[in-house]
Amino acid sequence: MLDDSLSNWRKLLDEDEDKPLPWFQQAAKVRTLLSHYEDTMAFAEALKRDTLGFKVSQIPFNVDERWIALPFDKNNEKDKKPIDGKLSLVISPYGKADFAGGKICAHVIDEWIEVIPDDEETTGVAFHYDAPNSEAPQTLLLAVSPGKEPTWKLEDVIATVNETRSCKD
Repeated sequence: MLDDSLSNWRKLLDEDEDKPLPWFQQAAKVRTLLSHYEDTMAFAEALKRDTLGFKVSQIPFNVDERWIALPFDKNNEKDKKPIDGKLSLVISPYGKADFAGGKICAHVIDEWIEVIPDDEETTGVAFHYDAPNSEAPQTLLLAVSPGKEPTWKLEDVIATVNETRSCKD
């Protein structure tokens, strides 16, 4: 299965070898390890070493399917949302990697599980809250000192609060 996918990797990309690069650049923005590898690629290019490109593989491989990271057209029957359980490998070979030789040595940089969302989904939201009471739970009493002095006496404060509590409209 892997041999078929690796030998037909260009077919998965619609014969366009540059399609994995935008995907990688977007993934590197949110995946730290890919961001470090992106920096490594930039350093390699600056030192005029071999350009580090990408090849893709997909298991299980179907010759009529495209790479699952590519946008799919729901109006095209051949290009519909892929089934669950696909494994996509993005390979960045250094130098002249020979996938037909049967032996590959690799270093895994990052891995994650991703779910392709449906176009429509039925959802529900429930809220639980306490019904409001007839009186506010907190109040503010603003009062002016009843005497001519600018300061309050404790007896005046108590009398003002008691008078306010006794006045219910």
